Amino acid sequence: LSQASIHSALVSSALLAACPEAVAAPGFDGSGWLRRDAHHVVRAVARASVTRAQRVAAQRVALARAASLGIAAVHECGGPEISDEEDFTGLLALSGVGVPEVYGYWGELGGAARARELGAVGAGGDLFADGALGSRTAYLSQGYADGEGCGHGYLSAEQVRDHLLDCAAYGLQGGFHAIGDAAISTVLAGFAGAAERLGTERVRAARHRVEHAELVDRRLIAGFVEFGVVASMQPAFDRLWGGAGRMYEARLGLARSLASNPMGSM
Repeated sequence: LSQASIHSALVSSALLAACPEAVAAPGFDGSGWLRRDAHHVVRAVARASVTRAQRVAAQRVALARAASLGIAAVHECGGPEISDEEDFTGLLALSGVGVPEVYGYWGELGGAARARELGAVGAGGDLFADGALGSRTAYLSQGYADGEGCGHGYLSAEQVRDHLLDCAAYGLQGGFHAIGDAAISTVLAGFAGAAERLGTERVRAARHRVEHAELVDRRLIAGFVEFGVVASMQPAFDRLWGGAGRMYEARLGLARSLASNPMGSM
């Protein structure tokens, strides 16, 4: 049973029995609520149980639903940790055939060459610098209000820098998933490192993306401006979970929750 963020799941004993290696992976909890690497382990097993016919049918239903809402184009954020190449290319193959056009982003660190081979328009999307607030894995500079720790950062500034250099070598737009302010700070430090090698104007010209960018202050927004970073934000998240008495307040406290998703300032 996936948590809404799809960054954690409540897992049955039967599924755990099918992948005992999850027990030793970071993020395992005896309650069955799995996050981080443990979640990736069980997710891969669950995904493998879906047949190709089932997957294609689900993709067609999703695209038809988007078309019914007047949506003309969608972005698919794929990658080796959340899907596979067949899933990704299969969805791209459906693009525009009586359904919305599909533009793919392949989230594999240092995978710009592979992204191009797969037909992606960018090497980014779900390339995780952190997790999600709902799963308490978004990487924060201050601790969670309703749990221990500050979440988890999955990339270093050096890894971000090198990925951007790889994207530059192949002429592709890059990007990262980053929700928490600590994760975004790391990503921007990587942008600064890439700018030292390539020059700021070349970095800006690539129009690299950060997905979500939910916890940003003036300093971080200034970094987006300096490096020409596109903030791919989701107002629906704030509608569903923002405001007093809702999930963001539980995770962050009222002041931080109300300061999140500052779309008007972006």
